[in-house]
Amino acid sequence: MDWMLDVVFREDDARARKDNLRLNFNVLRKIALAVLKKIATKGFSVRRKMMKAARDQNFLALLLFEK
Repeated sequence: MDWMLDVVFREDDARARKDNLRLNFNVLRKIALAVLKKIATKGFSVRRKMMKAARDQNFLALLLFEK
């Protein structure tokens, strides 16, 4: 999981330094990674799913509200 967070979310390059901000963002990144991995889309990497969700509201809704 650490490698995935480093590569996809560039966690090592994060500049959050104040109080618990680093820990809070780490938790949010892990939640986002779990949501992105939840949907099995053929031929889509996690990074590609992130980019598609940023551009396509229907795909974002599918990620967040899939039943």
